[in-house]
Amino acid sequence: MEIQKGDIIVIPVPFTDNVGYRIRPAVVISNDAVHSTGDAIIVQITSKQKNDGLSLEIFPGDLSLSLPVKSYIRFHKIFV
Repeated sequence: MEIQKGDIIVIPVPFTDNVGYRIRPAVVISNDAVHSTGDAIIVQITSKQKNDGLSLEIFPGDLSLSLPVKSYIRFHKIFV
């Protein structure tokens, strides 16, 4: 699967107790240089707004496709 910056993908995100996981949407933030190594950097997407300074609202046109509900990127939820 070839991915590009801005693509929305779904990934298994482990619970904090590492017992199980939930399938969650995420957005690719890495570029082709990173992808050429076989890695990708992604951040979690959520529909839950939090006023902790760690969220950024996603607007239509920010990503490769639109989301069904108002959504936010969680800066500190980074996966490689």
